[in-house]
Amino acid sequence: MVNGLTLLLSLLIAAGAAEWLARTIVRRVAPERFSAILARSRFEPLGQYDLIAIGDSFVETGEKQGWTTFLSERGWRVLNLGVNASGPSQYFQILDNVAPRLGRNQKVLVVLYIGNDFADESLWEQMPNETAYFGQRLEIFCSEFLWPMGCRPRTALQSPLKEWVKENSYLVRLALLLRDSVRRSSLSPSATRDRRSQIQPPLMDYSSVYVLGDNFFFIKHHNLTSYDSSPRLRSASERILRMVANVKGDTRIYFVPVLDREENGASIHGQLVRRNAPFVEQLKSVNPRVIDVNAEFSREFERTLLYRPDGHWNREGHLLFATLMNQRLKSLPPD
Repeated sequence: MVNGLTLLLSLLIAAGAAEWLARTIVRRVAPERFSAILARSRFEPLGQYDLIAIGDSFVETGEKQGWTTFLSERGWRVLNLGVNASGPSQYFQILDNVAPRLGRNQKVLVVLYIGNDFADESLWEQMPNETAYFGQRLEIFCSEFLWPMGCRPRTALQSPLKEWVKENSYLVRLALLLRDSVRRSSLSPSATRDRRSQIQPPLMDYSSVYVLGDNFFFIKHHNLTSYDSSPRLRSASERILRMVANVKGDTRIYFVPVLDREENGASIHGQLVRRNAPFVEQLKSVNPRVIDVNAEFSREFERTLLYRPDGHWNREGHLLFATLMNQRLKSLPPD
């Protein structure tokens, strides 16, 4: 009996220590990454670069066999200052460090992800502190609510305790992320438009996930993070517009709005989605230096699988973006 209690107590202590370690890692990695990039934007000599890229994971992932790497192979000298899980206010903190040190012929690309940047900016308005922001941002990010990639049809209701553990344990969330990564790696790369199913993810908050071939579409998440879907998100979108307008006098700074997979793939999934395209037009109205390649992405997406199941670009998506940026940058008028 005593041995059993000792073993149970030891297991509880070990589980508590593992949970504390998981929380510590999750809450420290992103703020430290942002702090490092912010310092680099302040002190890195810029003269060796033609192009500086700023943004969230769509930029950071471009450094490892992604679009900034492909641009480098085309002769561009690129400084990648992307930070996973960051939002517009973080982009502009980095930009504020870079802009005063730019040379006449250098360019900055600020990539705005018109998928969750409104939600990120809304969160920043509520807690304008890096540690609190990234802690909350990754708490959402690590939840299976936003990572239902390994979802399967539900055969029975989950117990309330199991649901609570999924939503509140960082250790369980990281385990789910690992599980989903393994499942994603087993997906075939081919894309078809013939096979269609509607499945219910593990958490009750999601209404449906549409799967067409190897394309995943999270319609509800898209609609909940659109620029006009709530007063908070509208306020965040207006704040973004003001920041973009404030630098319209600098001819070296360009903004690249990236619509998410759900909107660019509307012709594929055929579902009604809230349109963020009007926000892109608003961007163009407040600053003339907007590079919009979403139409090209929409057309190519009908022929080629451009996205991973989590909504980021796959290799083909990065390659297309690099090709389009190379073309647009070379066609810009001289300053």
